[in-house]
Amino acid sequence: MHEASAVHMALESMCGSPITELNPDAAIRAVLPKYGVPPGTARDSLDAIELRLAIEEEHRARDLVALALVRVANENAMQALLGPRADKSSWDPATIWVRSVRGVINYRVRLQAQPCTCAETSSTNKMQRTKHG
Repeated sequence: MHEASAVHMALESMCGSPITELNPDAAIRAVLPKYGVPPGTARDSLDAIELRLAIEEEHRARDLVALALVRVANENAMQALLGPRADKSSWDPATIWVRSVRGVINYRVRLQAQPCTCAETSSTNKMQRTKHG
């Protein structure tokens, strides 16, 4: 539940507005445009803006700059969605947009490296709760 909440909060932060409905099987790129965020972007933090300006200043070739900026946006989105364990991820940042919300949550759980069955799905494709204790 903690990881689901963290992903929901990250999506809201990227949107800059509350998300009232969230289909766990929807792709990240499908969730964000609904709330006014084009695919492949996220609201820029000051660090992201500074990095973008540095890349633009260092690289004058527009194609290289465009590719670098897309990569930075992908990496920022992946960092926001996977949280502090994003550096342990084997995912290519460019694939974050096609991942489902449920997939991101489940991956965050697996990145914890602790035994957990809460990410298992039933045949009805609904998230299951496990009893602890």
